Amino acid sequence: MPSTVLTVPAAACRAELAIPIRPRDLNTFQSVFGGYVMQRVDALATALVSDLSGLAAVTVRLERMTFRAGISAFQRMRLTARGTRTFRTTMEVDVLVEGEDPAAGRRWAASHAILTVVGLDPGGRPSPLPPLIPASADEIRAHEAATARRAARSPIHGPAWALPASVGAEDADRLSLERSARIVPNADAGTLGQASAGWVLALADELAAVTASHHAGLPTVTAAVDGVSFACALPVGDITLLRSYITAAFHTSMEVRVEVWRRGRYARAEEHVADCAFTYVALGADGRPAPVPPFAPQGAREEALRRLAAERRAARAG
Repeated sequence: MPSTVLTVPAAACRAELAIPIRPRDLNTFQSVFGGYVMQRVDALATALVSDLSGLAAVTVRLERMTFRAGISAFQRMRLTARGTRTFRTTMEVDVLVEGEDPAAGRRWAASHAILTVVGLDPGGRPSPLPPLIPASADEIRAHEAATARRAARSPIHGPAWALPASVGAEDADRLSLERSARIVPNADAGTLGQASAGWVLALADELAAVTASHHAGLPTVTAAVDGVSFACALPVGDITLLRSYITAAFHTSMEVRVEVWRRGRYARAEEHVADCAFTYVALGADGRPAPVPPFAPQGAREEALRRLAAERRAARAG
């Protein structure tokens, strides 16, 4: 007989974590790295779903993550995760990140993320998760918002939007193109022997920041990442290939696209994993947002990516 999946009150699907920030977690502005925050957010969201369901859990989509304020060394990063709705084998998880200065008795909103996490059985197959039952007005609003986001979700722009395999030196410079390759290590693998979404996002953020600073000619900080869907897993030992380049420039900010691909250690063929859309803000010597050079798209593909970047920017502002 098939097993029964019990319902769970939405109020019971909640987890909190406080992490002290160390000097090694900081960027050049002495604030916590965006990629480090992404890793911790992913780890808490998947742990919440795993603890609730008894299954392995992995993030399959980062709907959106925004960065509002920094957190410095010797302060704390406090994360609060809550499930908003179950969609049979997946759950949407909302994570609020706050900075905390215990000595000053101060707490502030630092970041916010919405993720979709899937439960997996021991064979790595999606498995039903407990439905969440909202009760309070806030839980009902969150449940309805999750439903609306799922209905409005845009399709994955995968290999059809990929950068051509051969890019000339002139276009590479114009796009501020950067590349990197990393072998998936055991240390960053979950129970199923594959890289976590947080590890991939941290790598992508690191490379994209180089692209953004190259284009701006200034230091940059992560402001947002939008709509990252993971098309396949990255097993331990595989080679993670990343390509990052500019898609749009606004007044003081830029969108950087990162393509993530995988290749077996001894294989030649590449498989598409994810596309990431990061937004960075350039900072002047006074630490305030500074103007960035314009970016002129060339061809239908670049123009389409610029238009999508503008739509994402408008959605965040709305």
